Amino acid sequence: MLKRIVFIAAFSVFVSLNASALIAQEGPSKGAAAVDGFRGLAIAQLKDVADKYIGLAKETPEDKLAWRPAEKIRSNTEVWMHVANANFLISKSLGADIPADLPKEMEKVTDRKMVLHYLKLSFKTASDQIAKLKEEDMNKEVDFFGSPLAIQAVILQMTVHCHNHLGQSIAYARMNGVKPPWAES
Repeated sequence: MLKRIVFIAAFSVFVSLNASALIAQEGPSKGAAAVDGFRGLAIAQLKDVADKYIGLAKETPEDKLAWRPAEKIRSNTEVWMHVANANFLISKSLGADIPADLPKEMEKVTDRKMVLHYLKLSFKTASDQIAKLKEEDMNKEVDFFGSPLAIQAVILQMTVHCHNHLGQSIAYARMNGVKPPWAES
């Protein structure tokens, strides 16, 4: 339990510093402008990571969308759809209504237009739900895949998950000669 508290505290400082720098550089997102505190910082992080996923999905050549580094490892589109699916599931644990017509096997969606649609919708669903939450409820527990977890920790898990797979997507892009659109070199 102490490790979890230390992790949450350390990550909160990390998110606060990075999101504050992001907001100062780019201005607040629509969601972050309307939401103060931890929730606003999380929404800013999600906006930043969403923009990067969308940029990579747009820049990746058509013939590289199904590329995977090895057999049985997720392809580009499978990674992006895994992130979208996780965003929907985590948002649902926070109380969001998720679209009823989502594909049952999200990772099998490979069409770029649909991948972009679900990525954008998943990040919007997550940001909108976080904005609806109250700052004073951040320590309340919700069911997170069968275990009780504080709302703030669930939101942290979402941002960590998104950044984890963004790193994977950047590595995939570089292996395929795709320069991330936000990168200077």
